[in-house]
Amino acid sequence: MHDPKGKFLILGFKDPFLAARLIALGIYPGKELEIKRKALLGGAFYVEVDCCHFALREDELLGLELKQIPDVRAIV
Repeated sequence: MHDPKGKFLILGFKDPFLAARLIALGIYPGKELEIKRKALLGGAFYVEVDCCHFALREDELLGLELKQIPDVRAIV
């Protein structure tokens, strides 16, 4: 996975087992997820959902169906 940054809308989950774990953390469809940065040695991403910060492994992030939200600051 390349180094994505920005805000994304969570559309759903690709893995039902992963869904149960992430829903328990408060990460579920309809929420806005922002990727803050990738870990220095790779493999993990630092994300923000509803003002809560999480470190998700790359496979967990890939288990989410995401739609990128365009950055309005870049348009202006």
